[in-house]
Amino acid sequence: EWNIYSGKFFNEFAEHHICEPFNFPLGWPVWISMDWGHSTWCAIGFYTQDPVSGKIYLFDEIYCTRKSPDEVARMIKEKLGRRLMDLIGRYSDKRIQVKDDDNNVSTRAKFASHGIYFTIAADDRVNGWHRCRELLMRKQDGTIQFQVFSSCKKFIELIPSCIHDINKPEDMEKRGETHHADQFRYFSVMRRHTAKDDISGPALEVNPRTGYPGMTSEGPLLRPQIR
Repeated sequence: EWNIYSGKFFNEFAEHHICEPFNFPLGWPVWISMDWGHSTWCAIGFYTQDPVSGKIYLFDEIYCTRKSPDEVARMIKEKLGRRLMDLIGRYSDKRIQVKDDDNNVSTRAKFASHGIYFTIAADDRVNGWHRCRELLMRKQDGTIQFQVFSSCKKFIELIPSCIHDINKPEDMEKRGETHHADQFRYFSVMRRHTAKDDISGPALEVNPRTGYPGMTSEGPLLRPQIR
């Protein structure tokens, strides 16, 4: 394996984690995870999950610098398009709570003005990296839990370059380009708050006349069946 080197942090990340992009159906849950930066890099990952298999995909990314919260918010909305309605989780680091000097308004509030309400992610670094590795590992039956669209070139380029901290081997060296790794960590930790391992749930009957699920005369109404 020529891609392994001494000190590599994510030995688990390999070619089988990369897949060709596909147009997944509307209605799949979507999450965004952001490591904010203005003078430094801002990294955002766009994630979804197959309701049947449970597999998670990183389907898009933003990697930019010197962009205002207003500009980044517009970029997020352009990336999501109609999938904005499927957005169920928005995570970021605590730096977005810092207020600017001119208007005394936080970055978090600026995103909120565009309808994007970020939750501050847990900052337990070592536990977060463990969660990332769990996601990169195969399940007991050998199936892959997580894949990245090949179009997410910056994520694929930067994740293999992350290295261990010499003084704290369980942590990542903070120097270098770790922004994508951090947003991946926020998602890996926080997704458990909004998604179960199996989000498919029982199949709902569909009324042949109306086309809506859960409205048949024999079964219960849809409302009690929603998680």
